[in-house]
Amino acid sequence: MSESNKGTYQHQFKTDRYVMPDGTLSGSCLTMLKAVQNCVERVGIDLAEAVDMASLYPAQLIKSATTGKISQGFDANLVVFNDAFKLVNVIFKGATKTT
Repeated sequence: MSESNKGTYQHQFKTDRYVMPDGTLSGSCLTMLKAVQNCVERVGIDLAEAVDMASLYPAQLIKSATTGKISQGFDANLVVFNDAFKLVNVIFKGATKTT
């Protein structure tokens, strides 16, 4: 999501969220990694389940045959994070990307 000051759906970034000109919440800037962290730390969901919620289940929903898990024949698109939920590395199509 990004700011927009044109058209019928105008919104602007304020602190940690996107709002309409009248202040109504219009969107979030929550990353998937932060969503996983929130599930684990605030809701008490096991890390493995939170990761499945962010990757496997959406892939199953769209019926992807090559994404959502680490297995032979699947795309090697991964994020590596530490115990503090800080991004350590990104692997896209099997190649490490600089973070």
